[in-house]
Amino acid sequence: MHFSAAAPEGAQRHAAERVVQAATDAWRQLEPGNLKAVAATAIAPSVRQRSLAHLPPLRSALQLAQQQRSPYWIVQCASEAVSLLLPVLCHAGTLRAVIQDFSLAEPALQSCRRLLPQPWVTVLSVAHESAAAALPVLRSRLAALESVASPSPYDLDIAADRQLLEQFKAAVDRQSGTVDSFNKCAGCGRHAAGLRACARCRMVYYCSRECQAAAWPQHKRECRPA
Repeated sequence: MHFSAAAPEGAQRHAAERVVQAATDAWRQLEPGNLKAVAATAIAPSVRQRSLAHLPPLRSALQLAQQQRSPYWIVQCASEAVSLLLPVLCHAGTLRAVIQDFSLAEPALQSCRRLLPQPWVTVLSVAHESAAAALPVLRSRLAALESVASPSPYDLDIAADRQLLEQFKAAVDRQSGTVDSFNKCAGCGRHAAGLRACARCRMVYYCSRECQAAAWPQHKRECRPA
């Protein structure tokens, strides 16, 4: 695919996203039992555009993750489903199902902490804690819907949840800072994937031995065994 140099950067990005999504869709169709393909196809659209139409694929991916005993994708799918519903009106049954699904995420996250590298667990923890911060909003809506004779999502005013939404945003901002610290070299300050933790304290990350050696005179004052 050829992009004109004059094409807006946003248009190029959206075109690239469509290509990636088409490739992922094809991958899922060719391998319907491939959990990574199914989950990626479900999560990507829901992140870009919050719509109730994206919930069934997410819940299907979660069901497949349970069948294949994949704690990583259980956390991802269950957490994303909660975040998806935050700005979306839906019926009480949908809210109840998503809240119940999220109860699977905490034990799955504990399994991930034992099995996966720390940077992966950090990203999962952010997704989980962001969803946990949004959960009171969903529970508040569910209680309101269940308290009326004919529950309807349109009987609710999302603006009434403003305080809880602000708490959720603050929690997300705090967790974003945590993710940033795990993707930034403590020596040169460069952001990159695959950084290696200090073997002693496991609290700071470096992109190379040179950066670690250069930063050691400063870091040794606060480095404590993990």
